[in-house]
Amino acid sequence: MDSFPSTGRCDDGLFLDAAEEIAEQLVAHRSRARDGSLYWSGPGLRDGRVVPMPLGPYLYPGTTGVALFLAAMARTSGGDKYRELCLQTLAPLRRELPEVVGNSRRAEEAPHPLGGMSGLGSLVYALLKIGALLGEPALIRDAQELSGLITPCRILGDENLDVMFGAAGALLALLALDREVSGPDAQESTPLELAVACAARLLSQRTRRVGRLQVWPMGSEKRPVGGFAHGASGIACALIRLFGRTGEPELLAAAREGIAYERTLYVTDGWNWRISWRPGARLGRSWCNGASGVALSRLEILNFEATPEAAREVREALDVTGSPELDDDDLLCCGNMGRVDILLHAACKLGDESLHVAARSLACHVLERAREREGFGLMAASRYSFDPRFFLGLAGIGYTLLRLADPLGLPCVLALA
Repeated sequence: MDSFPSTGRCDDGLFLDAAEEIAEQLVAHRSRARDGSLYWSGPGLRDGRVVPMPLGPYLYPGTTGVALFLAAMARTSGGDKYRELCLQTLAPLRRELPEVVGNSRRAEEAPHPLGGMSGLGSLVYALLKIGALLGEPALIRDAQELSGLITPCRILGDENLDVMFGAAGALLALLALDREVSGPDAQESTPLELAVACAARLLSQRTRRVGRLQVWPMGSEKRPVGGFAHGASGIACALIRLFGRTGEPELLAAAREGIAYERTLYVTDGWNWRISWRPGARLGRSWCNGASGVALSRLEILNFEATPEAAREVREALDVTGSPELDDDDLLCCGNMGRVDILLHAACKLGDESLHVAARSLACHVLERAREREGFGLMAASRYSFDPRFFLGLAGIGYTLLRLADPLGLPCVLALA
């Protein structure tokens, strides 16, 4: 981190320089397989010890997340270096795709979750967005082919439901695909039809009640939770976005109930939402379980219900998100750069320049502290192994730094936008 310029300046050049340094660290830590493709290793557990292990394919913890950052670097730099590295990173996935998609029995038996962050939806979304960033229509076709693995049968069997692993995340990824490619996949299903099937699964699984509210039972303990990655905010966001596409009132009604349940978690004296599955009223500002993720669903419903209550919730969630105090972690999932990214997303959605200023200021403080500590604040496991991952490591931090310089040109991945 010593090569970072002093954050006495806080401009696009600072963010781009820092992102390029992260990209070069990734390049230095790449490995090459016998077939010439690239892969990365990150922290993993073996016999109770943290050791470097090859990443899997998914966006949240794996190689498509690294590839997405490299694609953003290629778009920003305009050179071929990062473009080629990105394509080499995707080569194993793309090579396997025709065989898997062409074998319907294997497709059904493959143990893939549906999720938009860690599952089939995440692969669809990553290939789609990388294809758009690189101007590679073949990658967008790959995303459409891969969506054929999100079969109606697999959707009916989904028990995760959430954005991370389940039908809500697949729904958001399929809607992103629908905006680019509306035609059917190899199984004759369109992205919109599959998104509607995901919504039907979500509606049918509201089997718990909190007062008069129908809510989703989540996790191994099957209890309702809030938050974006695993709870009511993420599911509500998916249903609202599909409502915007279809106008089906049942979707908006279910989303309203999910948001109403989440209001029961609000702690007035803390101006925040508590994490329902933790003891006590521990509050967070993170994307995954905290106020930042809550902001995403509230921003989504503002498109259709510009009520004073909705506007107040958005402002309170963004006030918590934009607090100038730094958290210990800088990563995207549950750290400072996730907060930065959501402030940018909100600034664009609301046309509020003050949120853009807050995002840039927070990012500058992150970079200054990283320079002083000679490294970003990552998870404990990352101290024992280089961590290139998107949500948990350096790739996502680099991507958000690029978004600071070009918030309209790069999508908000945290919202599966």
